[in-house]
Amino acid sequence: MIEFEKGEKIGVSACLLGCRTRYDGDSKPYEKVIGLVQKGVILIPLCPEQLGGLPTPRISSERRGNRVLSKEGVEVTEKFTRGAREALQLLELLGINKIILKARSPSCGSGQTYDGSFTGTLIERDGVFAEMCKKMESKYLQRRKFNLGVDPSVTLRVCGANSCPLTLVFSLDYNTLTWGLMP
Repeated sequence: MIEFEKGEKIGVSACLLGCRTRYDGDSKPYEKVIGLVQKGVILIPLCPEQLGGLPTPRISSERRGNRVLSKEGVEVTEKFTRGAREALQLLELLGINKIILKARSPSCGSGQTYDGSFTGTLIERDGVFAEMCKKMESKYLQRRKFNLGVDPSVTLRVCGANSCPLTLVFSLDYNTLTWGLMP
């Protein structure tokens, strides 16, 4: 089990906290994450899609190659990219180096997202924001996996700000925890 310190600030996909920020105007509250507040953890809600200027509700979008397209075929790549940059800026401004992200999202998904066909098909690829977070990381010195028995719809990624010379990197995907120490 991952432990967080009292007073520690964690960025969290806003939909996981019960905020109605999803494309369909709904949320995906995850009680284990929300429960961190009772332990004194400070949860900072983030929605890169809203930060990029997309409305809620909005037409669903998926990544197709390097582009993000709405189900209607409208390219929204620039808004996803702008939102990811704004979210990264907020993390740095607030001194946050841990984030809990909604899996499979075209913004926050880590490891798998939908393929862009709007058929529910998953492929190995990160969402725009998760990809930017990973680009902030350098090579892993080592990687290990542990079965945690966690909800596979939640991703935890700790990414380092430029000011952090050493950062422990976690990725909580599909019931495994991958970690490594980065230089």
